[in-house]
Amino acid sequence: MEEARRRLAPYLLTDESLLWSGRPDPHKHFTASDIFLVPFSLLWGGFAIFWMTAALVNGAPVPFALFGVPFVALGLYMIFGRFFYKAKRKRETVYGLTDRRALVALGTGSLSEAPLQRTPVDQRLSRDGLHLTVTFGRSARGWMTGPNYANTGMELFDRGNGPLGFYDVADVHGLQDALRRVPR
Repeated sequence: MEEARRRLAPYLLTDESLLWSGRPDPHKHFTASDIFLVPFSLLWGGFAIFWMTAALVNGAPVPFALFGVPFVALGLYMIFGRFFYKAKRKRETVYGLTDRRALVALGTGSLSEAPLQRTPVDQRLSRDGLHLTVTFGRSARGWMTGPNYANTGMELFDRGNGPLGFYDVADVHGLQDALRRVPR
């Protein structure tokens, strides 16, 4: 985790101490949201491919057939592409917990942060007990804000209404210990 500490060092305030640093496990692909996303993506992609194939086989005009291309592309992304995107994003992400803030550095030069004082913290342990997901703050969920696509590979469609989170952390005990040491 030395690389995570090195990447977070420029973002630390002068009197702030880093309690924990880590990264998401890029080998954990599925989340609870996939119970709905996988069947939906298969239906979407299957229908789009069927529609496009039927249009081409039945001699539909070229513009009519081309109309289905974005739907097929989106379907293929939802079925396969999002998992590649999610794994790449996880490899580029580091997490940090200081005595004041939760930090998420994505790639180089991109930082998201959440203050810890008076911020709700939600911890969710995976069923197998090997991964911990921690969210900081409340999500703005509801019919007006839309779904939260965090950690699904579908973040491209998220409106930024989800809370900051540390997703699929394998260092369960280290992160839980650091969370207990955060001054409230």
